[in-house]
Amino acid sequence: MSLTTFRNRSKHEIIYEMLSLCDFNPMIKTDLMYKTNLSFFQVQRYLTILKHQDLVTEDTYEGRRSYIITEKGRDYVHAFQQLLEAYN
Repeated sequence: MSLTTFRNRSKHEIIYEMLSLCDFNPMIKTDLMYKTNLSFFQVQRYLTILKHQDLVTEDTYEGRRSYIITEKGRDYVHAFQQLLEAYN
């Protein structure tokens, strides 16, 4: 039997993951919650941070409140990808 080690994601990894998801399509809160494996309250807290930092905008898409990445958010994703490449 092998032991699988789990490690907690950092705040920056979670933000990167959320922004990456919003880059492809406008995302609703529920989809973000399931795809990032976070609770509703965690997603709510991160979205508040992302909106406050102008990394995502909130809009209505197909009649639902959705979150869309901004240019500043894309810059964050690009910078984080470069950082991952440098350390991997």
